[in-house]
Amino acid sequence: MLDSLIKLILGGLIYKKAKELHDDPEYQDLRKKVDKFQNELEKQAAIRNQNPLHGIEFLEIIIPSSGERLQVAPKDFGEEMDWDEATEACKKLGNRWRLPTIEELKTIYKELYMKNLGFFKKEIYWSSTEVDIHGGAFFFAFDDGDEYESNDTSFKYYVRPVREFRFQKQFPMEAMSQKPALGFSIRKPLKSNRYISDWD
Repeated sequence: MLDSLIKLILGGLIYKKAKELHDDPEYQDLRKKVDKFQNELEKQAAIRNQNPLHGIEFLEIIIPSSGERLQVAPKDFGEEMDWDEATEACKKLGNRWRLPTIEELKTIYKELYMKNLGFFKKEIYWSSTEVDIHGGAFFFAFDDGDEYESNDTSFKYYVRPVREFRFQKQFPMEAMSQKPALGFSIRKPLKSNRYISDWD
């Protein structure tokens, strides 16, 4: 009998405290932030499931003329493409992926290919740099390390996506536990020009 009474009293106290907490404006505000945070995580997870580059170690280089940090995909597309196909394929990856400029390909050749990083082929790669006069585009030959211009963009060459380096989006600290949710955090560049991206 006494145990039942104690349980009844405790249950009432817990319910009362829970109701007070639920009605607290600060709690409501925090709850909204947590819900928003969880929704963002779900959206990011959905994007990851659709992105063929998710979860892969990326390469990182610095473009000398601009000082810009650039992420380089760790592999080529599975097949050679013409210039329009290459541009569209990179665009469909989303999250800022694109064709590299001819200057970026020169740096990739020097900083990655010549150091046996990135699994590049000794072949021709399309750049996004267009030829102003003829309406063609530049390509870079990894077999001789030189750039060329093509008036015919229907030729099929290899494609390696790149994107500008950006840090991950930050969330309000009060909406996060002490241990970052799902292990998301800003990562420092690794050795050998390698970088692991948490947010794809």
